[in-house]
Amino acid sequence: QLLSFGNLMESYKVKALTTKLYIRTRNYDKTKLAIDEGVRFSVTHKYLVLEGYFLLWQANAFSETKEFFKAEELLKKVLDIGQKLQVDELIISPSMSLAAFYHINDDNKKCLEISQSTLKKAIAYNNENTISLLQMAGMSAFNEGFKDLANSYLREAIRLSKEKNNHFYLALSYTFLAITLSEDNHFDEAETLYLEAQSIAEKVKEPNTKLDLQSRIFGYYAKTKFLAGKLDEAITLYQDTIKMINLLGIQQHLEISQLHQALALALEKTNQSNKAKEHFQLAQTHQKIAESNNESLNCLLSLSPLPCKNTY
Repeated sequence: QLLSFGNLMESYKVKALTTKLYIRTRNYDKTKLAIDEGVRFSVTHKYLVLEGYFLLWQANAFSETKEFFKAEELLKKVLDIGQKLQVDELIISPSMSLAAFYHINDDNKKCLEISQSTLKKAIAYNNENTISLLQMAGMSAFNEGFKDLANSYLREAIRLSKEKNNHFYLALSYTFLAITLSEDNHFDEAETLYLEAQSIAEKVKEPNTKLDLQSRIFGYYAKTKFLAGKLDEAITLYQDTIKMINLLGIQQHLEISQLHQALALALEKTNQSNKAKEHFQLAQTHQKIAESNNESLNCLLSLSPLPCKNTY
């Protein structure tokens, strides 16, 4: 109907929103068609803002596929449009996506740089994903050796999560801080934070979201127990995490591989070699699938106690 009134601009704004919905529902065939049409229209008619949004959705779509590496250049182009037009959303959204891209691919220097450059604007804009940006800044800072700065960012993420009464982000922020503490062998402090995260996770109402959150907390808590030498407790936590992952039907094969590898190592160290062999084989199977899918994960967030280079 909008087209019949000749209001092409408004029609394509609707298409941009529809494209966002397609991405969220993982309808990639419709996503590609809508984006291709939207980009052609906006470029032809020189609607730069609209082009920025369609390119942003295109980058987000690529980030969910094996061709995720194509997202980086698109996001840079959107950021250039946003800075040229001074449109906050077209600056903040691609910046956050770029930070996430660099974080996942373990490029901690770039992640920290873009997180820091975006934080002030994101806070002023009251963007709902500012907490995620603080979390990524904290973990990247830790990886780069700036431990006091990392602690500051992660504690600010905790403060802001409390302020916004966001249980999901609050539990994750406690978990990420606990991870950094356990990496420095502060196991008692880390355990206190994991228990706090578990308590907060119980307040999340949506069942699958709660289970997903709990699987993350339990997985990293298991790693901390392993590093602390409490192998029996680590085994139980790793087993519980794998059960949660199976219930959720999660297909993140790299993380699943790391869970099975960690469990196998703990079983091997407690003289349960037959069980360990089974989980080593599962780890290798999932690793091969992860490699074919080009899956990646920040080393700090590895669920295995081994250094990244020693994981399958």
